[in-house]
Amino acid sequence: MLSEVNLMMICYNLTRLMSILGPEVLKNRLKKLVPEFSALFEAVLAYMGSFILPGNTYPNFKATRNTTLTAL
Repeated sequence: MLSEVNLMMICYNLTRLMSILGPEVLKNRLKKLVPEFSALFEAVLAYMGSFILPGNTYPNFKATRNTTLTAL
């Protein structure tokens, strides 16, 4: 139940942002966030890799880049 409410709030806030900024500006800003979230996700996976992927369960898994996390 809580997850549905969270999804509704995300949709509501995205709709508000689209009406304030316009669809093209919002789309461009969201595209700029993708590399930052990707870098954060890769850093978390690299750190948690030994817990999530123990041993050689996934031998081809490697962090694809060396990233430094900075405040947004």
